[in-house]
Amino acid sequence: MAMTPSQRAALGARRCTHRYRFREKLDECGYDSTTLAAELGVSPVTINRTINGSLHSPRVLEWFRDRGLAERFLCDPRKSEEVAA
Repeated sequence: MAMTPSQRAALGARRCTHRYRFREKLDECGYDSTTLAAELGVSPVTINRTINGSLHSPRVLEWFRDRGLAERFLCDPRKSEEVAA
């Protein structure tokens, strides 16, 4: 079953509460938004909006997943089994 826009927004809001985990992972890997954006071929705004939960970029989320960020912090609509309240 596809997620509704309000469910996707709720997942984004949950991800925003974990944004510091994303920043820590960027620092740990020696990246900032600009360098990650250049590597992934997206804009730095895409990186920041994904981290802050207003966008669900599969490319960005997959990068964090591949580097070991826990699934519970990603709040990825493609992988989420939970229905956001």
